[in-house]
Amino acid sequence: MNRWVIRVCAALLVVMAVQYVFIMVSVPAFYRLAVNGQVRTLMTGTDVFFSQALLAENAARRGLTLPAYVVYFVVLNAVIAIGFWIAGAIVVLRARREWFRWFTALVLWFYPSGTLWLILTVANPVAAAYFDVLSLLWPCFPLFLFLFPDGRAAPHWARWPMAGFFGWHLVVQTLGFLSNLPGHPISLPVGIEALSVVIVLVFPFLLFCQAYRYFRVADAVMRKQIQWLVALLLLAVITTVITEALGGDSRSNDHGYWTDFDSLTGLFIPAVIVVAILRYRLWDIDVIIRRTLIYSVLTGLLALAYLGSVLFLQYALQALTGRAQDQLVAVVSTLAIAALFVPLRSRVQTLIDHRFYRRKYDAAKTVAAFGSALRDEVELNQLTKRLIETVDATMQPAQASLWLKSGAKPDGQP
Repeated sequence: MNRWVIRVCAALLVVMAVQYVFIMVSVPAFYRLAVNGQVRTLMTGTDVFFSQALLAENAARRGLTLPAYVVYFVVLNAVIAIGFWIAGAIVVLRARREWFRWFTALVLWFYPSGTLWLILTVANPVAAAYFDVLSLLWPCFPLFLFLFPDGRAAPHWARWPMAGFFGWHLVVQTLGFLSNLPGHPISLPVGIEALSVVIVLVFPFLLFCQAYRYFRVADAVMRKQIQWLVALLLLAVITTVITEALGGDSRSNDHGYWTDFDSLTGLFIPAVIVVAILRYRLWDIDVIIRRTLIYSVLTGLLALAYLGSVLFLQYALQALTGRAQDQLVAVVSTLAIAALFVPLRSRVQTLIDHRFYRRKYDAAKTVAAFGSALRDEVELNQLTKRLIETVDATMQPAQASLWLKSGAKPDGQP
């Protein structure tokens, strides 16, 4: 079974590599069509997916000329794709006969094909229609999230609803693929389009499965792998929120350079997956999550404090002097935030360590207390007892004992 899956994944990787070669060869034709205003309008259902007008609008949002934006668009998406290709190649080189690593490489190589596929669609519609069959691999992405990190279903019964979802997703993708074939328009039934919401609803199910795996199945290493995945999803949510909040009003999903920033953060996907799959420096994730929590909470509190101080001082000074003192308010508020930074960070760090890292927090306090006791304790028996108690409290071994070399003599004796 594993050998068969590996062969299928290897064959699909070869097909995907050929697709990317076709895409790169099509870049000059894409540039010529885009610059000369000859890009045809591409539709997804009733929505415009890509058009010459949309291309010009996106260039204007970035303050670029159309030729400059076309080059920028190609380079940006090529850089992102190359990051995924390198990650997939690293996983394959370390895959050996582990089928899930081959499957991971396939997902990594497939994921960035969307925007690059657009180049092929504009420049060579016939080749795009042929290679569009690879869109049928989209159901593999939620399947990867379900099987991560070891390729096994958890809980065991969840494989049946996941198999049903995979089949349904494959049907939806197949109908979508057939509807886009030139000369063979097939309209998706309204019921299929409505029920495709299942594709979105499956993610809470995947979250439940990963939580079950984390608390009921995973060992220490697997838990670190899952933590890396959760950190990646958290980063994706944060960058999306930042893009939507700071990107400004837009009729499309393009917010200029903020959208590009959101796209570039997608490079964390291959990086995190490679680290988790290859189990490289997994233990550092605790530091990353801890600092992310600390500085996210700290940033939010400081922002609220700054806003509150500005509003309060403006109101107070205007009531006292009868006029606005914007510069004075800004200076005083900035100084107040600077003074609050260190004590507030210390307080937030203590609170997060106490709430989310209680075991490590208590262990650090125990070790610090033992270090203080070493300066005052001179009796060997008491010192031995305190040392064993500290090791037992911090490391919690099944058994702890202390061996002292016989014949040791106090300092100053021959």
